[in-house]
Amino acid sequence: MLSAQSREIVQATLPAIGVAISEITPLFYRKMFAAHPELERDLFNRGNQKQGEQQKALADFYDFRKAETMRVAGLDAQAWVFEPKDGLRYGHRFWSDAATGLLLKARVVNERGDVVSLHQRLGGETAGAKNRG
Repeated sequence: MLSAQSREIVQATLPAIGVAISEITPLFYRKMFAAHPELERDLFNRGNQKQGEQQKALADFYDFRKAETMRVAGLDAQAWVFEPKDGLRYGHRFWSDAATGLLLKARVVNERGDVVSLHQRLGGETAGAKNRG
C-alpha cells in the first residue's frame, strides 16, 4: 500500500494527470513501441492500440505520476510511476531518457513494493532479472 507521503503526492498530481491523460498515454505508448516494437507485434492487440482502447483501459486500472529525475546508464532520466487502483495488479516504475524518451529501466513491484522484475539498459544492452520468490 502507499505511504501517507506517497498518497499525498498521488492525490496532488492526479488532477493534472487526469486532465492530460489523453495526451500522456499516446506519447508513452508511441515511445514504448518505438523502443520495443516486439511488444506491439507480440503482446499488445494492434487493433486496440490503433483505436486507443488499450490506453483507456490502462487509465481505468492505474494512477500515473511523474516521479524523480536521476541518472540511469549514464543518462539523465525521468521516472514515471504506474500505481494500480486495486490490489489485483502489479505496480510499475519506468525511467526514460530525458532527451529522447527511450526506456532505460523498468521495475515491476508487488503490493509491498518488492521488486518482482527489473530490466535495465546497460551500455546499449538490456539486462533483465526476475525475482521468483
